[in-house]
Amino acid sequence: MVKKFAMAALVAVALTAAGCKQADGPLQDASVPDRVGDMSDIGKDLMSAQRKDKGGVDDFIDDLSKLCPEKPGEAPSKDLATKVAAAVTTGGKLTMPDAVKLGTALWQTVAGREISKSQGKALREEVKQLLTSAGVTDSSAILQQMEVVQKAVNQRQAKWYEFF
Repeated sequence: MVKKFAMAALVAVALTAAGCKQADGPLQDASVPDRVGDMSDIGKDLMSAQRKDKGGVDDFIDDLSKLCPEKPGEAPSKDLATKVAAAVTTGGKLTMPDAVKLGTALWQTVAGREISKSQGKALREEVKQLLTSAGVTDSSAILQQMEVVQKAVNQRQAKWYEFF
């Protein structure tokens, strides 16, 4: 009898643990009218950086950074923007639609305050795919910096069941 109860309890705990999933936080909505222009500007800045236009890299860094208020002494989003700008400058195959998608994913990374681990991973995968299609052969430093940014800006507290 005790053995059956222990097995039933073990099955119940296993099913409960398996059913727990990290809840996704809200991603920033880039389709809001105020943000559509910002995403377009970031895309244009990336294209300017790729063409090595004067001021293109600085404009991209400034536009992405202004969308992410940072604490004094910290600049993880500027570091991320600098790495991305250097990568697209050497890649040279970014299209305008992909530049807007890349800018949107980067903005969601730097502006997201409640992004789950799975959402962060999805954003990194999207950025990796966009950079690869743009001719960037090594995006590992950018992907690592995205994690640094997310740790710096994320305010989401992990739930107790996410540790199992």
